[in-house]
Amino acid sequence: MPFFSPETVTTDHGGPYMNHHVVEAERTLGCNILPARVLRATDKYAVERAFAAINSMLLEHLLGFTGADVADRGADPEADAVLSMAQTENVIASWVVKVWQNHVLGVYAPAWGPGEDHSPNSLFAAAMHQGGFALQIPKPELYYGLLKAHYVKIRPQRGVKIGGLWYHAEVMDDPRFHQPSSRGGRHKGKWVIRSDRRNRRTVFFVSDRTAEACWRRSAGGTWLRARTLNSSPSCWTCSAR
Repeated sequence: MPFFSPETVTTDHGGPYMNHHVVEAERTLGCNILPARVLRATDKYAVERAFAAINSMLLEHLLGFTGADVADRGADPEADAVLSMAQTENVIASWVVKVWQNHVLGVYAPAWGPGEDHSPNSLFAAAMHQGGFALQIPKPELYYGLLKAHYVKIRPQRGVKIGGLWYHAEVMDDPRFHQPSSRGGRHKGKWVIRSDRRNRRTVFFVSDRTAEACWRRSAGGTWLRARTLNSSPSCWTCSAR
């Protein structure tokens, strides 16, 4: 959200929530990570309640709904499923904006407004009216810091190999990139390359660990872009970002 960064993130122990990329992104945002206790759904009751609401108020009304029991599904739910992942994401996002944020909370209304009808939107507006908010516009460089990191060696005249694809930029032919980086620890001597898996045409990197550390502190690092190798000489370029 543009209003604030989460102070604490409570997660269960599933792989999607505890993988290195998610943990690194949370630390980049300055979040405290609080793992829930095993088999204790009450530690993250708000999330469980939201999932139950999405299930009962939206998903069970869509074609292809399988439900928790065979009695809840149709004769052939696989044949009824016609939405792609992108379409499903759009349906859920539209439902959140149009339905969930405007539905009356009923018994979950605030104690300071007995008998009043309140929705998530009205409660958010009341909180903002009471305490206000400081709009935080993230720096453009935050985009790079949240991308997935790959620790690799830079090959002369070839560049780096990420996810089965080779990426190259003219700056990578500099002799300093053919030597081990100043990075230590687990990824000693390797260069960090960041990629957006939604766009495999380019990857991003900084010249050394010092520059990346400088960027993390004061957004002073220079991020460079390397493009996928192909037969076109124009792709052998690098531009500052």
